[in-house]
Amino acid sequence: MTEARETSSTGPFGKNGAGTALPHDRPVKEEPLKEVLRRLVDDGRAYADAEINRQKIRAAFIGSGLRTVVILGAVALILLFGTLVTLMIGLVFALAPYLTPLGATFAVSITALLIVAILLYAAKQRLRRLFPDKDRP
Repeated sequence: MTEARETSSTGPFGKNGAGTALPHDRPVKEEPLKEVLRRLVDDGRAYADAEINRQKIRAAFIGSGLRTVVILGAVALILLFGTLVTLMIGLVFALAPYLTPLGATFAVSITALLIVAILLYAAKQRLRRLFPDKDRP
């Protein structure tokens, strides 16, 4: 009768009645603290390396975009300066024979100013792509 009580109290399948031991019934494989800390430090280093590489790529992308903006702006400023010089020289020449060189001076100046406007517009568009406005849809 003693055997019947043991079987009935624990069931036909053992302690938990399911035929398999629960995870808390199994022996836990203990890992030394030193090994756990070493793994933690290695994972931390790997994460830091990945984050550094990500930031380098991001900086290179922004740097190349800003370089293009600076180049376009510099060319626009050079053309603007050249236009002002051309306008001044053209005005000097225009005063000598009275109007014919002035027409040529205005044609060159207006053409250069149109190019400046196009370059500045292109620089503005590049800046908008690099730094999108969060308020715009």
